Amino acid sequence: MPIADLRALLRPLKEAGKRIDFVPPWASLPEGNEALIRQSAARCDATVVSSS
Repeated sequence: MPIADLRALLRPLKEAGKRIDFVPPWASLPEGNEALIRQSAARCDATVVSSS
């Protein structure tokens, strides 16, 4: 997804004061990725995950 599209998608959440988190990829630690995503989803209103 182009960054401009992502910003437009997240803008209403940000304006509403929602907590948004970003989880970058760790190619060498796939289990770690899953744990980070679960933690983020538990504490934030939205989680953005990058695939590369």
